[in-house]
Amino acid sequence: MSNARPWCCMLDLNFMASALEALDLPFAEAYAKLTELENKPGVDAKTNDYALVTAALTPALWKCLWLDTRVQTEFNALITGIEILSTCARTGQLPPALPAHMPKDLFSGLDFAYEKTSTGFVLRCQVLDPNKKEHLKFEFALPEPETMRSDRDK
Repeated sequence: MSNARPWCCMLDLNFMASALEALDLPFAEAYAKLTELENKPGVDAKTNDYALVTAALTPALWKCLWLDTRVQTEFNALITGIEILSTCARTGQLPPALPAHMPKDLFSGLDFAYEKTSTGFVLRCQVLDPNKKEHLKFEFALPEPETMRSDRDK
């Protein structure tokens, strides 16, 4: 029988505990904490064999943080877009500014930037996407005026 330990027992548990705590923070704080922790496993691997496996898994933490924040931000943009479209359907025009109390852009913790366009509107994140080095944007097109009329208006 081998004395080899399963890979999951070879993790630097102190590092992993700190990293998992970071993933529960708002994006900007989590990003800063993971940046702070990023080099720790590589340095510790010189004296701690468990840190070597942890160092190999560290890039996945960044991806988990980014994907989770991206999915939640896309959902927040969808909810905000639906509210803007609902206002447009009630009033016949796009609102001049974002409605109050809308969900936030989770990358920045701020409201989405809102811009009217010739075909509808765009919601943008306030900070650059760290993976793509550009602002995430969510475009919403208004339906043609004929399709906006309800059956009762015909």
